[in-house]
Amino acid sequence: FRGSKKKGLIRLINLSPFARPVSIHKEQQKLLHAGYLHETDPMEINPGTHPLQFFMNKIPLAEESLSIRKGYLHTIVTGNGNSGYSLTSVSYDSPTQAVLQ
Repeated sequence: FRGSKKKGLIRLINLSPFARPVSIHKEQQKLLHAGYLHETDPMEINPGTHPLQFFMNKIPLAEESLSIRKGYLHTIVTGNGNSGYSLTSVSYDSPTQAVLQ
């Protein structure tokens, strides 16, 4: 928890040593961008459900909808999958969900 009573916050942490920088877009706008072992500063975003697109450089990886709640910091973590080379992205809606994972 950190932040505004009117907006939510999102940030990206990239833990993918074998991947190029990862970026998150909403429609045509780049929201967040991070290379390996980097995290972005929290960015304010309006509450609600946001369709987001994930890219590795210009290569589209996935589309996810993220539900943003005001007053909460939502962290998206990317890392390598079991093979060591595939990219995996995880986002938690609640601290309890993160602990249980």
